Amino acid sequence: MQLDINQLLVRNPQIFKDDTLIVYPPVDRGLAQEIKSLSCQLQNNDSRNHEFYQQQGLNSDFGLPGDCSADNKPHNILFYWPKSKPFALSTLHWLASQIDAPTDIWVLAANDAGGKSLNNPLSSVADQVNKTDVARKCSLWFGKL
Repeated sequence: MQLDINQLLVRNPQIFKDDTLIVYPPVDRGLAQEIKSLSCQLQNNDSRNHEFYQQQGLNSDFGLPGDCSADNKPHNILFYWPKSKPFALSTLHWLASQIDAPTDIWVLAANDAGGKSLNNPLSSVADQVNKTDVARKCSLWFGKL
């Protein structure tokens, strides 16, 4: 994978499963190739990112994460923590409100976006929160919604 933040995904392949919801991924051809064979759902808040992933033939929606109805609830979430902490927190709380069964959440964050200190924000909505990996000024966190 090309972006520094996605290097953590290379070292943690257990994150990717068929039913993964990937929230706000940055444009990365390596990531697109990695998930092409899986039936992941991507959610983008940047139209350029959304268009990029659609052009790669991936299932990408634009805007806030949408329908989490009983038939469409993810069992695994990969959330790219945005630099705006209020926006990140509101998205995290919204995701948690949509989940009614234990769901794995992986959070990737650049350290300059608060990646070193996500324990408190994640603990407000998730159990078993811990930092699982650190590399290239980025952190990977895990929790159970």
